[in-house]
Amino acid sequence: MTPYEHHVDYLYDLFAVLDHRLAARLRKPEEGINKFAGLTVTREEAETALTGALQGKSGAAVVHRDREARAQEAERITTARLEASLNIDRIPALYRLACILKLTHFEFNVLTLALATAWQPHYRKLLGFLQDDINAVEPRIAFCLDLFCTSPAERAECLPAFYADAALRRYRLVHLVDADKQPLVRCMVRLDDHLLHEAMGHGLSDAAIEPWCRTAKADGHTRVSEHLPLDRLLDGGLAGRLFHFYGPRGAGKLDLAHHLAARENRPLFHLTMDRFQAACSHPRDGAARVMRQALLYGALLYIEDRDNLLAGSGNHRHALIGMLEGHQVPAVLAAERALPLEDLPAGRLFRLHCAAGDYTARLQAWTTGLDRVTQAKAVEAALLADRFSLTPGAISRAIIRATQKAALAGRPVTTDDCFAACRELSRTGLEDLARKITPAYTWDDIVIPADTRNQLEEICDQVILRRRVYETWKLHHKLAGGAGLVALFCGPSGTGKTMAAEIIAHRLGLELYKIDVSSMISKYVGETEKNLERLFRQAQGANAILFFDEADAIFGKRGDLKDAHDRYANIEVNYLLQRLESYEGVAILATNLAKNIDEAFVRRLRHVVRFPFPEAVHRRQIWAKTFGSRVPQADDIDLHFLAERFELAGGAIRNAAVNATFLAAAEGSLRMAHLIQAVRREYQKMGRLCLKNDFGPYFHHIDTGFEEVTA
Repeated sequence: MTPYEHHVDYLYDLFAVLDHRLAARLRKPEEGINKFAGLTVTREEAETALTGALQGKSGAAVVHRDREARAQEAERITTARLEASLNIDRIPALYRLACILKLTHFEFNVLTLALATAWQPHYRKLLGFLQDDINAVEPRIAFCLDLFCTSPAERAECLPAFYADAALRRYRLVHLVDADKQPLVRCMVRLDDHLLHEAMGHGLSDAAIEPWCRTAKADGHTRVSEHLPLDRLLDGGLAGRLFHFYGPRGAGKLDLAHHLAARENRPLFHLTMDRFQAACSHPRDGAARVMRQALLYGALLYIEDRDNLLAGSGNHRHALIGMLEGHQVPAVLAAERALPLEDLPAGRLFRLHCAAGDYTARLQAWTTGLDRVTQAKAVEAALLADRFSLTPGAISRAIIRATQKAALAGRPVTTDDCFAACRELSRTGLEDLARKITPAYTWDDIVIPADTRNQLEEICDQVILRRRVYETWKLHHKLAGGAGLVALFCGPSGTGKTMAAEIIAHRLGLELYKIDVSSMISKYVGETEKNLERLFRQAQGANAILFFDEADAIFGKRGDLKDAHDRYANIEVNYLLQRLESYEGVAILATNLAKNIDEAFVRRLRHVVRFPFPEAVHRRQIWAKTFGSRVPQADDIDLHFLAERFELAGGAIRNAAVNATFLAAAEGSLRMAHLIQAVRREYQKMGRLCLKNDFGPYFHHIDTGFEEVTA
């Protein structure tokens, strides 16, 4: 017997068998059939439509006169051609679907009838006539039972095929029209809109799942860590296995899934949980379609859950978990944190933590990625691996960004390009919680005592050399908490604390984020801790320096328990103590009131740097550095007088210098009169008396409206 050349040929033979069944049904005696049957569809019209269908089917070449014999002969021809096709591994798409989804013979017949009705318009007229209702253009359940069953017992046995948990509806092969408005047997059976495409053998395309699920060919060439237990994951094959991969974004969870799928020659279905929730208004329907496609093509289902939606209790979560629990589809549930998945069968679930990787893994990722860039030979991979705790995926993206930036500039890739790309990738999510400060100061800009500067340089050295101490010399396991660095900058306002933080960030090439304490603190119980937890979690992956200005507001001393407010305030402080101890990054606390900081915090501080009020010699240096060389200056400027007479902090000196520069801009050059006037304004702002003796020989530069105050 000739095998089928195309999937459609098989469908036409199935329709031929169906036509003979319908012909036998149509040619029953008139008794019991309303003479107005079909209303506008007459018997002649129905017979004409059916005669044309019989003559047009490839399986209708039979010569037997008996109608039942004709139907049996059509079935025999279809079966023989199907066997010939199976022998040469040319499996019709609809038959393959029925085998994979384990449809019964009755379910297959119902699916064929629904498929014929959806594809061939003349069946709609026939069904309207045969069901005694012109509006019943699709088969009712009662009609299906009568057409394909031979006895009442068989009808009763086949009725559950239309229940919600049976294959026809569970896989969304068919839908029941108005199932909630009428008895079950009165419902019409409608083919799923996207199944016709599948039955004709057009491949993986299914527009019903594309908004939230992408089909990808598994890539076996992606890089995965050599420490991952690939052989253990594939032990026994992937069939029916469930995996939970958790770890930071870019740690290689998707790459590992690609490897698993490629090892068994499976396609990969990538479902994104947030898109599934946003785009799918009927989660059970969407989950069923995804599972149907995954079963049909033997795919590995990769469910990416960036927002931990699978940890909740929403309908979309229940729909997916329910489908995974009831099917043998291999699936990977990927999230940044470990998910509670107790409702999945423990024997099928394999958990694996995908870590970001240590220095050695980062260095390998940088080296491998940069080797592919022909003009990146001068990039310092070791420095990048040491300074940024990035995942392999983030490193790949950083190299791409740096390469594109260098290409636009028409030059080779540099280490600075890679630094900039790493900072861009690291800042994701943190800018919503803190204000980014672009470091503009260097060591030449700050004027502080030598010992204070030495302490700041020690902080930088500890960040630069931490890999040698913690990993090479193995000191990390001796630390009670994390390997982070927390420093306290204390001193009067304007003495250089913020400038010092900028200098450290500039020296290390890291981002600096200033924390708005007011946005962290909440009057509601527990909200402050939640805000701080979000901050530290985002900062952990941001490779940034956190700068808490006015830190005494949240790092203050714990008090006696006098009421509930004191109790919850102490809880906040206790939480901060624990969170700072486990923090792996760099955090700088700045305060004008060091005595208000809780003593328990001091124990957890690596450095306490005190910024004293500047002496006269330092004030003169600050005045000189503020102006620089581009501001034209008159010969009457006396910086020694300004430094000796006016006890101002560095911040106040910079304010006065800027104001004086604006006064000078109107005249073309900076004079002593401008500086005296700017100092006077600064005194007024601080509420200090402007004594004549303070201004000495330059008092005449004060505006005439000034009320003279003598000593």
